[in-house]
Amino acid sequence: LVMLIPKSLGIILPQLLSRTFDKHGLNEAKVILFQAMKFFSTVSIPLIVYIYFNSFTILTIFANKQIANAGVIISLITSLSVVLLGMNLIMTNVLMVNLKTKNIFKINLVVSFVNIALNLILLNYFKDINIPAFTTLLAYFLSTILILRTIDKSWLQKEMILVIFKNLLLAIIIFTIIYFINNFIPTYNRIIDLTINTSIYIILFL
Repeated sequence: LVMLIPKSLGIILPQLLSRTFDKHGLNEAKVILFQAMKFFSTVSIPLIVYIYFNSFTILTIFANKQIANAGVIISLITSLSVVLLGMNLIMTNVLMVNLKTKNIFKINLVVSFVNIALNLILLNYFKDINIPAFTTLLAYFLSTILILRTIDKSWLQKEMILVIFKNLLLAIIIFTIIYFINNFIPTYNRIIDLTINTSIYIILFL
């Protein structure tokens, strides 16, 4: 569901950024990019903590404990991957505005090759279902580095880093509160725990 944000933005951002850049200049276009990144990071980063605490319960409800035990780590790694992928998709719009579509193709090609290669190598030595999720996370991290190296630095703002740190701080606060409640005020009922954790996440998020 979180990925709907950058994918939806991917439909309107290129045209909006191009039009704003042409009519009002770089500074106005940077504001739009910043707001898009701010909105996505505010939603997605704290969600990692929520998934960390609640993935087992959610998977148990919709599947069974065996699948839940196997899927907890995958869920956490996947949530991290989603954050990186979403940010990459938003930043890729800048490359499209600057007519660097060839760079986008090259980055995707390199990342895909690295992902496949890592899977083939690691799965040959480690028979673990978490490996594909882990290699995907590494691939998206590599993609982030390549995009940041390719993108025109004039588009980047210090405020973006501050927003990310702010949301990381919010994630830490959510983690601390939920951890305290789950360990020191146990309900011994996963449905109740899920309800409490969800309520805390929504309240702090708002």
